[in-house]
Amino acid sequence: MLLSMQNKELFIGTVTYGDRWQYLNETIQSFMENTDLSYLNWKWIIYGNNPSPDSMRYLRELEDLDKRFYVVLDPNNIGIGPAMDWIRNHIIKMSYDFNSGSFDLNTPLPYLFLEDDWVCLPSKLTGVKDTWLNSAVDQMMEKNIDIVYFRRYVDIFDAKKHFWHDKRQEYTFAPEPRDVYFDGMRCIRLNPTFWNNPHLMNLRASYDIYPLVREDRIGVAETKDSTTWGASENQATFRVTNGPMKAYYAFNGIFAHYDYLLYHYKTENNRFVYDHEFDKNQYNYISNCGL
Repeated sequence: MLLSMQNKELFIGTVTYGDRWQYLNETIQSFMENTDLSYLNWKWIIYGNNPSPDSMRYLRELEDLDKRFYVVLDPNNIGIGPAMDWIRNHIIKMSYDFNSGSFDLNTPLPYLFLEDDWVCLPSKLTGVKDTWLNSAVDQMMEKNIDIVYFRRYVDIFDAKKHFWHDKRQEYTFAPEPRDVYFDGMRCIRLNPTFWNNPHLMNLRASYDIYPLVREDRIGVAETKDSTTWGASENQATFRVTNGPMKAYYAFNGIFAHYDYLLYHYKTENNRFVYDHEFDKNQYNYISNCGL
């Protein structure tokens, strides 16, 4: 049930870098096309790590076209972890009540984090209404959830690498009372939980997630071409595992990784043959629907 037809506050954050503006454009366009944002008062903060001239031009045009986009251009590539920390801190400052001089810690602050290379899939593939995000925000405002992950695994290789390679594959896949639903999307409770993208989280939840970067590593940046890529997020996983936060995974997902989609449809030009028990489960319709 919708809490209200009035607009609810939502912040969206994205980190991009280099010359990846075409990836980012696909993320933004697919999200706008397949998500009903009419119920949400949203603002999208984009942190550009050392953007190329083309990326810089695209980001500035995006900001000029719609003032709900707020772009930060950094001539240095500070890495994913520090940039995510900056966005989070900026949002917290924006939510500060200058009249009372405090934060409203009792009211959840929904935050959707999207990397720059995710494709938001249409309802014909997901079976989920385009009001899914509004319903998820409602659940967060009602304090039924603290964080929910929206990744959809394109093929079994994607799934094994990023999720189903450990104990979580032993979960009971049959619907359970602890499940929640967002407009037809089943979300299973994760316990133990983990850290993954994309996600919607309550930035006012008092769990040990942010800041992601805890060490002052001078001269070390989490860039794609470095061995430290993802280090801060890996540490976040250790902190949230077995923690008290109410975390969920959207069982069939909304967002697919752009590179996997390219490989799936441009290189292989067919669907993979699944080879995991997860895909044979009657409650999982990924293998039946494609993707």
